This record gives sequence, structure tokens and C-alpha cells, in this order.
Amino acid sequence: MVLDLSLGGLSCIMKRLDQGAYQPGDHLVVREINDGDALKISMNTEIEIKWIQDISSFVHVGFGCQFLNLAKESREQLVKFIDDELKKDARNNQVSDSQAYAKTGLS
Repeated sequence: MVLDLSLGGLSCIMKRLDQGAYQPGDHLVVREINDGDALKISMNTEIEIKWIQDISSFVHVGFGCQFLNLAKESREQLVKFIDDELKKDARNNQVSDSQAYAKTGLS
């Protein structure tokens, strides 16, 4: 599961049993990023594992990965997705700020 996504890379988690023997510096290939709704990017992009967060009492293991050869088309799709999400967050924050202002009774 992807937790964070940027033009530079991603952070993700996977169940401990699926984690295998990955180490920082290992290279993997991301074939697709799909959230089932707003984002579906088919890519064949190599990533490098930069860090692993492996806490034995947790069910999941966390990974931080850097994109190594992000294709222009995949990059453009990511830029659009990130831009859309930032606009959505800005609208949501604006509504929240307006609602908070309205609750103060100030005009």
C-alpha cells in the first residue's frame, strides 16, 4: 500500500510476511500505481529502496523508495495527480476556514 507519493519517489507498507529479504539499496520495478479511483498510472519504473522501517511488534514493514527512471508520461501523470490533490486540499481547507470563521459569529 502506497502511503506517500511524490515526483521523487514513494513510501509504502507491506505485510511482514510479504516483505521478503529486502534491504536498502535493493532495486525493484513498479508496474502500476492504482488507488482504484483518482490515480491509475501504468509504469515500468525502477525504484531503489532508500530506507526500511521494520519494527518487530508491527504487522507491516515500511519502505521509502526513490524513482530511478521515471518516464516522461508517468511523470506528467504524477504531476497532474499531485496538482489535483493539492487543489482539492486547498478547497477543503478553505471550506474549513470559512466554517470556523462563521462559527465565531464575526461578520
